[in-house]
Amino acid sequence: MQGGPTNTPENALGAGINEQQVLEAVRKSGYPLQTIIASSLQTDFRVQEEWSFVDNDSGALRTLDIWASRRTFDLRNEDQPFVRPTLDLLIECKQSDLPYVFFVSATQPQLREFPYFAGLAQDRIEIKTDDDRSTYMETILGALSLSDHPFVRDAAEPCMTFSKCVRKGDKIELSGTEAFQNTVLPLMKALRYFKKQEQPPTTARYFDCHIPLAIAVIDAPMIAARIQNNVTSLSLTPWVRIVRYEAVDSAPFYDRIQTFGIDVVHKSFFDNYLQQHAIPFAQQITPLAIKHHVELSTGKGFASGMGACDWRGIESRLRPAE
Repeated sequence: MQGGPTNTPENALGAGINEQQVLEAVRKSGYPLQTIIASSLQTDFRVQEEWSFVDNDSGALRTLDIWASRRTFDLRNEDQPFVRPTLDLLIECKQSDLPYVFFVSATQPQLREFPYFAGLAQDRIEIKTDDDRSTYMETILGALSLSDHPFVRDAAEPCMTFSKCVRKGDKIELSGTEAFQNTVLPLMKALRYFKKQEQPPTTARYFDCHIPLAIAVIDAPMIAARIQNNVTSLSLTPWVRIVRYEAVDSAPFYDRIQTFGIDVVHKSFFDNYLQQHAIPFAQQITPLAIKHHVELSTGKGFASGMGACDWRGIESRLRPAE
């Protein structure tokens, strides 16, 4: 009786395919990096891989590599505030043998929508004062006196544009908009969907104050290009922040230009980014958000001296509106 084919690696994988070829294909696909990052997050975060969201342009269902969530508030606390802070990471992983090039901005943009808070009834706090009949609309970070926090202002170099190197014959060229389309655009759409998904009902009294950070983790050389006096210099960088401005027709007048920040972090720097920057930033927001939970939940507050343009240190003067 003639036996069937033996289960050799060649037969199991298919004719003409060897294990090394499959490993190389897997390595280039990006899945190994996704698995590495997801595994590293499990100690401190609740992790979901292949998190799905709806594309706001096409209406199609898309997926992001990782959503990770971590409460920064102790739910065992007997005094339950109206606002419960949570740090959320929306992560897209990219691998490449060729570098990404980031063009560092010559200016320091103001990121009014960074981080892109979600889960509250209002994105701004309407503040009344005692020396002016006007009311003042402040961002959440502005009201908490955290707009100049190092994580927001100067922890990472800002850049408006970036590109990926590609091979054209024996030459290296930049890929144009491909890197933006495949990396930044999905993260921005995921941010918008996350905010929409976490929108509370109009009858809500308690709110989850989500602090979502959109992050691209890169396993490839990251090169910062700086131009000074018409001279371009190149250097490796572990972290940049992509800044995107967008016009919004239907928003209130103070929100018609929105500014997004997308953090691009090298794989080797990701743990440092989390432990030394992102998590400490969320931990600084948390006690202030709980202290001012009434103002954040109602979107209204009072602070003295606003009419004299004393807009620094609002948090120390902020209290619930009467």
